[in-house]
Amino acid sequence: MKQCKRPGHEKLTLEGAADVMAEAMKTLMEKPDFGGVNKLVHYSMYQGVLSTTAKDYWNNGPCDQPGAIMERIPSSVRTRSLAPQDDEKSAGTSPYPTFTIKIP
Repeated sequence: MKQCKRPGHEKLTLEGAADVMAEAMKTLMEKPDFGGVNKLVHYSMYQGVLSTTAKDYWNNGPCDQPGAIMERIPSSVRTRSLAPQDDEKSAGTSPYPTFTIKIP
């Protein structure tokens, strides 16, 4: 709505978006099916929405029209994973944790 400058976008703020997301998460966490309240996750997600990366996207992100094709950012070509390979998973011998790092 903001990036495409749809009517009412000028009323939106990043802080408001963080508040709405936090309230939605709090509501979900209160339901037993979602594992219960986790204050660390809740606070981390809230701060993630307020991060400099999110703020940059909020201010400079592209206008994605409805029906636009979504693309992975960064592209998989620009990332490397230390996740176990298929043969290591079956053997259960991988000493590496599963995470992905961005290659500049």
